Order: sequence, then structure tokens, then C-alpha cells
Amino acid sequence: FFNAFGPILQPNVYVLLDVGTMRGPTSVYHLSKAFDISSNVGGTCGEIVALKGKY
Repeated sequence: FFNAFGPILQPNVYVLLDVGTMRGPTSVYHLSKAFDISSNVGGTCGEIVALKGKY
């Protein structure tokens, strides 16, 4: 995937989510904001919370 589409799209940031992951409304923004703040950032990760109920 990265080798096929990376050179064509030339993204600044890749965002990877696990299957079945529910992200918050601003989670991708906050993760990618770290790359804008510092050029020394090589990766970011978020918090995983177990949800109760039927999903």
C-alpha cells in the first residue's frame, strides 16, 4: 500500500487504524497536530478505551 500509493499521493502523514477501532471526533486532528508542532516527531499513538455494550 505505502509503496504503491505513497509516491503518487505524497502525503505528509499516514493514519493507520486497527479493524473495529472507533475513533473520537477530533482524534486524528490531535494525533496529526503533533507533526505540525515539531519536525522531530516520528510517530504518535492514542489512548485505547474498552467500551461496554453491544457494538
